This record gives sequence, C-alpha cells and structure tokens, in this order.
Amino acid sequence: MWRSALTEPICVLPNAHTPCIAGKEIYADSSHDISRDRVLLERVPTGIKYLDDVLGGGLPKSSSILLAGNPGAGKTTFGATFLYRGAIDFGEPGLYVSFVEDKRSFLNYMSTLGMDFDKLEREGLFAFMGVPYVDISRSLETIVFRILQLAREKGIKRVVIDSVSAIAQALRSQERVRAFLHNTFIYGLKKAGDVTTILVADLPYGATTIGLGVEEFVVDGVLVLKVERLKGLVLRYLEVWKMRGVEVGRSIIPFTIGKGGFIPVLFTRCFNNHSGVSALSPLTTTLRRLFTAIPTGATILVAGPPGSGKSMLVSELALNAAIQGFNVLYVSLEERESSVRSRMSYIAKKCFGRTTPEVVENIHVVSIDPYQYEITDVCSYIMRLIAKIDPLVIVLDGSDALEPLTESSAFLSIVRSFVESVRRFGRIAIVTKSSAVGMPKIKRGFDGLADILISTTHDRKSPGRRLVHVLKTRIGFVKEFSAVIGIG
Repeated sequence: MWRSALTEPICVLPNAHTPCIAGKEIYADSSHDISRDRVLLERVPTGIKYLDDVLGGGLPKSSSILLAGNPGAGKTTFGATFLYRGAIDFGEPGLYVSFVEDKRSFLNYMSTLGMDFDKLEREGLFAFMGVPYVDISRSLETIVFRILQLAREKGIKRVVIDSVSAIAQALRSQERVRAFLHNTFIYGLKKAGDVTTILVADLPYGATTIGLGVEEFVVDGVLVLKVERLKGLVLRYLEVWKMRGVEVGRSIIPFTIGKGGFIPVLFTRCFNNHSGVSALSPLTTTLRRLFTAIPTGATILVAGPPGSGKSMLVSELALNAAIQGFNVLYVSLEERESSVRSRMSYIAKKCFGRTTPEVVENIHVVSIDPYQYEITDVCSYIMRLIAKIDPLVIVLDGSDALEPLTESSAFLSIVRSFVESVRRFGRIAIVTKSSAVGMPKIKRGFDGLADILISTTHDRKSPGRRLVHVLKTRIGFVKEFSAVIGIG
C-alpha cells in the first residue's frame, strides 16, 4: 500500500485482482459512472487535423486511449506528435514515459522531424521520464507514484506511456493488468488533473488481439497503426477501432511520417481553393472528337494495352491545358522524366504547332518509382507538389504499378480522397492503366471512381494507327460513342 499526492489513497498491488480506492473495491466490469461520461463529451484535440475531424474534435478529455501498432508503424511518433501539438497549439504540458528508449535518443529523433522538445522542456511544457527495464513488477508502485507526482507538480495534461506492453508482461495475468490499468490511468491520472493518456502497445504482425487481450476493453478508445505490405509495395494507415462518444465505425486514415511528425495523407489538405474554371476548350482534332469541352472536377481514366497510345493521349490533354495558360503536374510511375519531356516536345509540335519552350514552364514532370518508397510517402510528396504548383490538371501515368494495392482499403481511401478533392476543387485528374484489348476489366480504385472511361487500342486494319473509344461518361461535355478515331 502506498499513498500518492492525491487526496485519496490508491492501491496498486502486484497481486491484486481488483483495484481499490479509499478501501473500496472497484470492479472494471461494473456499470460506468454517468458523471464521467458527461466529462468525456469534452474533447482534447490531438492537433492532427483530419484525425480530430474523424473523432468529433479530438480524444475524450481525461480519457485513456490505447495506441497499438506493428513494429515500426509509428507509435512513438504519434505519441510525440500528440504531446508536441498539445504544447505548441494549446499550451498543455505533456509527459512522455518510456520503458524502451532513453531521453537523448528520443529528443534527437524528434528533432529530425522538426519537433523541438528541448525547447518545450526549457519552457516547462514537456517532461521525459525514462524507466530502466529491470524487474518492473517489483518497482511498479514507485513508477506509478512518480508519474502521478510529476503530473500534479507540473500541471501535466497529456501523458504517453511507452509501452504498456512491458507492464502487461510484468503483471502476466489478465486480472492484474485490468486492475492496474483501470485503477492507475482511468482514476489516478484523472484525479491528478484531468489528464488525457495514450497507452502504447505492441501489435505483432498477424496478431488479432492486443497484449493479453484485456487492454482494449478497459480503455475509452483504441487506435491501431498498421504497416501493409503487398507485393513489394508498402503503406501505413491508422484504424479507429473504438472511441467513447463518437460513432466512428472502423475509420481508416493513411498516414506518413515526416516534418511535423504524424501526417495524414488527405488530398483536400493540399488544394488552396477552387480553380474557378468550369471547362477547357479542346484545341486539337482528336480532343474535339472526344469532348465538346473538357470538364473540370472530373477524373478521366485512359486504359488500353501497351503501346496503344495512352501516354500520347494524356500528353495531348496535358499540353491542351498548358497552352491555355494552366499549370499541369505530370507524375509518371513507369517512364523517366526525359522520356516524358521528349514526347511532350513531339506532340506540342505535331498536334499544336508549338515549340516546347512556349509551354514547358506550365508543365511540371516528375518520375517516381513506387517500389523505392512507401506509398504514403509517395502520396505525401505529390500532395506537397500540388500545394506548391497549384495545377489545374494532374496526370498519373502508369497506375499499373499500384495494381497490388487495389484490394487494400487504406489505398482505396487514398484514391477516394484524391478523386473527391479533384471534384470539390474543380481540377482535372487523368490516370492511365494497361488493360487487355477490348473493355477494360473494372477493379477497385480509379476504375470504379472515374467519371470518364476512355479505351485506346491498335487499329488492326491500319498498323501504326491508334484508336480511341469513349466507353463511359457520368458528366456532360463528352461525346459518348464507340466509333474509332486516330490519335494526333
């Protein structure tokens, strides 16, 4: 038995099966306190914009949130971002308790992400408590007492415990883990001054339960960070499993780690405003046969077998916008930048009668190998380019490289975010993919979400001639037909 700085004694005994406050047993599965639920309606913003929107403003105030994740998924970075944004944006002091990392390593790594915890510590807005990995079960009472003492003395409002898995391993039984978490974090830190706590937990690859299986039932919310690997392609995402007071379902938020820490991949964040353009005039014979006008807010999918002219057609569409004075971002996932620019020069002269220098300043070409980076990092890079360039037209050439991700719900959420942002901000998205001759097979991803589907094929009667069919359109300005025409 020990007495904390709280007004009531708290019992946290290694062999306890139930927690006790002021000598009274409190069972974790008892009906919950209605007054506590009332308090939890207040929200504590994480400072992570899109996540706060999903959570109805942030985490429940004075709550305990379980943050589980695969190795290397970004748990430490998420916790650090929660503390850093709390201090910077809201002036709330934070405490990081680590069982796995020393203070200097933590501070050095976070500084590479642009988070200066050294400065926050000097300003009294941050404290770090390192716990040597010894026999935790024997020193647990001392550790908890120190956490509560720091929380009270420094006016701590946000705490991250990294990790609760070490505590669970020390206590070993479900009953003792449940009692400890319920007593220490739900009641102890709440009494210490309305502290909102994130409990970090390890989630091995392939595991279906977190820790000993009781942690997620004791806390107010569960966030899970995952790393998905599909045929060499990698992406990270966060799942909201539960959150008291908010109907979230199984919300999925793809994210990356960069300057500023935890960064959701959300394309609405990168567009400054609506383009103010309703449609573009088609300037070439080919484009006039396809469109009465090229509508903004549309996603155009161009599909066809290799060598059928997909890249030629989208280059023509890109140049059509650039010649009219609009910025274009051309992202190639399969060709080198020099090859794309060479093709642009050819089409500019052949189809528009222009030389490249007249339009090149409006076309920004980048070549990316998605197998060299995490997909969420690639998306984050494209978002930064969009924010910088403010293009009317965005081309993604060679989306076949992303084919293994079409069954990923996290990737689908990225695609939806992109398509919805294009529609909302009045841009034009043009995506190419390879398909067999004839009607392209519709899959998840850009296929089902595209507003206009165009097929390119070879003309068997005239070798070297490429043909175009408009197979589907959901909006006006497009001549929906199955006749064939030549490109260029």
